[in-house]
Amino acid sequence: MQLDKALLLIKTVAQENNYQFEKGEGNFWELYINRNHGVSYGLTCSSSDYIEVCHWEGEQYGDGEYGRAIYSLRCMSDVVRFCNMIICGEELRAKR
Repeated sequence: MQLDKALLLIKTVAQENNYQFEKGEGNFWELYINRNHGVSYGLTCSSSDYIEVCHWEGEQYGDGEYGRAIYSLRCMSDVVRFCNMIICGEELRAKR
């Protein structure tokens, strides 16, 4: 899979749906709406040309962290499915 194209599609859909898309260290990106009461994913590009997606596991007390991978995006169809989740996540999330 072409990771640059996949990340560009995710970034475009994310920005169109009120997400922040930020580059972290190395091959890591953060994708989130609201860090405290929202939807947040960590994306890591693998050397095997796929993207691992982790969900934020916040703590009631403390900093929280990204958990284990919940999705593996191995082809552009997987990326499109994840983009659909991004769109639905913004529409369905609890707005506190």
